[in-house]
Amino acid sequence: MNYILRDTIKYEGQICIEGADIRKDHTGTLNKIGFVSEDNRFFEECTCRQNADFLGMFYDAFDREKFSETMDSMKLPGGKIYKNMSRGERLKFQLAFAIAHNPSLYLLDEVTAGMDPVFRVDFFHLLQQLILDERAAVLMTSHIPSEIERKTDFVGVIKNGSLVAFGESLDIIPQLRKEQDYDYE
Repeated sequence: MNYILRDTIKYEGQICIEGADIRKDHTGTLNKIGFVSEDNRFFEECTCRQNADFLGMFYDAFDREKFSETMDSMKLPGGKIYKNMSRGERLKFQLAFAIAHNPSLYLLDEVTAGMDPVFRVDFFHLLQQLILDERAAVLMTSHIPSEIERKTDFVGVIKNGSLVAFGESLDIIPQLRKEQDYDYE
């Protein structure tokens, strides 16, 4: 994810979003990405709505109404101060913020770790709808084997910083279980 988000990292090859190499217009690329992570930074002393109003200005297609509707659907008040939110509430806010600017790629970094089990079901349903309705792709990191197995179409395995396996989840996961090298469980 850092290769996509940071334009100063050197790498070989190309990373393309919507057919365009991200190096050619990195700022434009960021406009097409919805990033959700515990490491994502927002104004701690501001409310969700204030964060959205200010930071939404940096996106070409930020939809305040869509933001409010998504917040309501997740039962998260827009008037809550960001620093007073739980981890789960922060991730919900970030997802609502990402959805509101209509990205073509969602980058989700360990978002389900520690997530409320009830919301987890709603979360995956919401992601499925985003993929179906908005023609968006999701790149998600997770260390939760059941999520990888049941909720993904493709899986990539990174070991010691290198991609060691990639393919359809139904093909890769049984292979991982057989190999002792992978810390799958």
